[in-house]
Amino acid sequence: MGLVGASIPTEKFFARYGNVHDINSQFLVIFDKNGTILAVGADRALVGKNFFGTIVQDFIGHNEILNNLTRTLLKGNSTYGIYDYGRSERVNTGQPILVQNEPIYFLQIVTPTKVIFSKISEALFTERLKGYSLLVAVFASVGLLIIFLLKWNNTMEKEVIKRTNALNKSNIQFGIVSKKLKTSNLSLENANEQLRQHDKIQKEFINMAAHELRTPIQPILGLTDVLRDYISDSHQSRLLDVIMRNAKRLQRLSSEILDVSKIESSLLRLSKSSVDLNEKIKTVINDIENGYDNGDKKNVKILFQPNEPITVYVDKDRIYQVLSNLLNNAIKFTKNGTVTINTGVNYSSNNHDKEVIVTITDTGTGISPEMLPKLFSKFVTSSNHGTGLGLFISKGIIEAHGGRIWAENNSTGIGATFSFSLPII
Repeated sequence: MGLVGASIPTEKFFARYGNVHDINSQFLVIFDKNGTILAVGADRALVGKNFFGTIVQDFIGHNEILNNLTRTLLKGNSTYGIYDYGRSERVNTGQPILVQNEPIYFLQIVTPTKVIFSKISEALFTERLKGYSLLVAVFASVGLLIIFLLKWNNTMEKEVIKRTNALNKSNIQFGIVSKKLKTSNLSLENANEQLRQHDKIQKEFINMAAHELRTPIQPILGLTDVLRDYISDSHQSRLLDVIMRNAKRLQRLSSEILDVSKIESSLLRLSKSSVDLNEKIKTVINDIENGYDNGDKKNVKILFQPNEPITVYVDKDRIYQVLSNLLNNAIKFTKNGTVTINTGVNYSSNNHDKEVIVTITDTGTGISPEMLPKLFSKFVTSSNHGTGLGLFISKGIIEAHGGRIWAENNSTGIGATFSFSLPII
């Protein structure tokens, strides 16, 4: 038995697995245990030099972040960081390469952040084009279907008049007309089926768009948060706040669209547990007053004086969502004044069934008579802000718990009251 070995230059070997020559794109850096560079895309002259030696340190400008990342990596730990040593900002990810459970080589993947942002922009542009193309196709199909139905309806009217006169003349003609009517009914069923299919396609597109919208939001929020630690300029910080605020708005919009899809498809799932309703209301009020929620308090005072604890068996996160929607809605339409929350238990006539009633009363502009009948429908809003989905989602959540939700203008002529009920088990 014999042993055959072969030697391969490390730079050529690692070049098979990634870029080790071009500093302007994502490239690899490989070290041995002693910190000697075996392959690097930054500068081939650095191959064979110790990372902590004078030549390499001069090249990286003695960057402390990169030095700490490399020290941690050479100890056998995974690393991640962002730095700039004068050749544009980089994202560095490090990972030890194990041989028989022992770290032998140490790999760093260095990616210019401009490459990441470029790919994000390209992906967003591509997905936007796909979405627009699909939307145009749906609208075109619906338009063609409407034209077809209009023409078909006109033809049918003429055909019915013609066949009615023929029925008065002959029983034979009656049979012919009857046969044609059956054919027409079949065509109508086919047209209705096509309408149902188009409606299904539209819902699937909206659902897909909401999911796709979520995909780029998370890295935008994450990278914005990372950039905040590296920026001290107040103007740039305000620009980051604008990015963060609008990304969170997109995140809320995608969540609302997905909630609507779940409610319409009867797929809303509840994770129920015993909850002190008064404590949950206090939490929502506290979040709004401390700016953690979406509400803008302006000159509005929130009043809530709970009595004894009320325990309900509900999904605490979904009930929080309903309370937050209703409170923010009341605050939005109240420039100055109060928003008052009351809770109480209502017993049925046989005293066996009972429910808790929550009322939220504001001193705002009230609800217009035109809006009141369709207030809990999709996309209904009298505000220039918002999607008009909050009340529709709240109605779906409350009804999924077996409760009711309603709204009315106050008898004083000032403001409105929103109420909902939850069964007490």
